[in-house]
Amino acid sequence: MSGQRLIDAFEFAAAGTLQRGVLTWPMLPRLQATVGAEGDGLHYAVEGRRDPQGRSWLRFEASGRFGFVCQRCLEPMSLAWNAAWDLELAARQADVDAASDDPEAPDRILADAPLAFAELVEDEVLLSVPFAPRHEDCNEARPVQKGAGPRESAFAGLRTMIDETRPVVPVRTRK
Repeated sequence: MSGQRLIDAFEFAAAGTLQRGVLTWPMLPRLQATVGAEGDGLHYAVEGRRDPQGRSWLRFEASGRFGFVCQRCLEPMSLAWNAAWDLELAARQADVDAASDDPEAPDRILADAPLAFAELVEDEVLLSVPFAPRHEDCNEARPVQKGAGPRESAFAGLRTMIDETRPVVPVRTRK
């Protein structure tokens, strides 16, 4: 992901910096390979802060539209995605590992090297988009278009292929 802006997350949080922008689809190659890109990209905002206990945090908000194929009717569909999440910054891997066993602990990331916002936003989207998307009102398969006639089962076509390739064997009867 060349051309991405890297930041020192601890300095970003300490300064209380707010950054807004749009991550264009070429900046999100893993996401682009997974979902259909719609619109100009993902709109995001990242705000750094420190809490009264001295811990550093990044607050993310992001939104965008994705194109999918409905897994029920196999028609194209569009999905609006919005999310907000907080990440606590950790200076050592041991700090991240210490909280990994506690389901109530906040999400932590290791920030001992410069971070790229695009990768963090892309990770969150990949974790939250539906595995098998479908239309909200898609309880049954979509009706076949008028004039198209009934669709033949894929298994019927397979049956025809098997019957055509099977040799004809005479049947013997016992006397």
